[in-house]
Amino acid sequence: MTKVSLTTSTSDATFLDDTCNPSYEEADVILLGIACDLTASYNKGAWYGPYALLDASYQIEYPVPGFGISLTEKVKIHNYGILICPKSVDSNGEVIEYSKKEINISMQEMVKKTEKIALNVFENNKLLMLFGGDHSVPNGVWKAIKKRYNPEEVTILHFDGHLDLRDTLDDLKYSHACIMRRARDTGFRVLQVGIRDHISEEESVYIQEKNLKDDIYFCATQTLGFYEEFKMTLSKKNSIQHSNLIFNGELTQTQIQSLNKKISQAKYLWISIDVDGLDASDIPGTGTPLPLGLKRKAIRETIYSALRTAAKYKIKVLGFDINEVSPQLKKEGDYTAMNTVSTINEMDAALLAYNILFWNYLERFTK
Repeated sequence: MTKVSLTTSTSDATFLDDTCNPSYEEADVILLGIACDLTASYNKGAWYGPYALLDASYQIEYPVPGFGISLTEKVKIHNYGILICPKSVDSNGEVIEYSKKEINISMQEMVKKTEKIALNVFENNKLLMLFGGDHSVPNGVWKAIKKRYNPEEVTILHFDGHLDLRDTLDDLKYSHACIMRRARDTGFRVLQVGIRDHISEEESVYIQEKNLKDDIYFCATQTLGFYEEFKMTLSKKNSIQHSNLIFNGELTQTQIQSLNKKISQAKYLWISIDVDGLDASDIPGTGTPLPLGLKRKAIRETIYSALRTAAKYKIKVLGFDINEVSPQLKKEGDYTAMNTVSTINEMDAALLAYNILFWNYLERFTK
């Protein structure tokens, strides 16, 4: 099993294919990719996510719509490189089997190296843009944030189809299924939006013990009539709060305002995006595509509103991650219908990253 290594960009390009990769010192944003899907429990392929996102970003038009100014004219983005973990799929598309011990060793190494890079980014007062990989990749970021800031002053706005609140999965504490448990263990408040998969008994008990129900916005997977008929029963189970139920993939303005009120109570904000928070009809190329999820419009409106709230209350945005973009077992130099899905997956994710950067630095374009 190969060790985790860092490779710098093979060209001078950065996100959006800027013709010159700005230096680390002059950059506002540091981009780090992490090619890792060792803990993916369903479809593999997210290892290729960082490469796919970068490739897709090169097709995005530079001028910000309505402003006639390129994003990179106002926001300098340094491509730090990609941390490479052992592949889970070989060049023939076959899954590579590793022992739990081997996976654990690689995950610990990935977390340690990510922490070191992220801490340096925060100490230099820059924004971190992280491309995974499966959703395990922010583990090192949590550790870096804890070293630099007071965890009780940090809120994570989390978009996902899954809670990821298990303590371990397959005996791995750094599994993608445990990423928000590690965040909460660190002391962060986590606002979870788009959840709709099975809530395990362990997670249900944890929600009750920690009184987390108000911070979870659950996509309805049953009809409205069901939730109305069993409203009291669901309330007693302490996993789903009726006022936080999202119907038809769209948050209400009341729900967005509720999220913003909670965000306004923090000093620091991190945005964590697992693309399976989106409806599978929008993002089929991901490790665990789920129906009945968020619409693209909903996730964009929610993030835009959160970032405007951060600007209003002078909340520092530490960065964001986008994970679980899977070009579906893409083989090097071999694009066929059998091992790829539509590039709309990575293009939409790259455009979302573009928008987050634009919204976060919006004042630079309006002055």
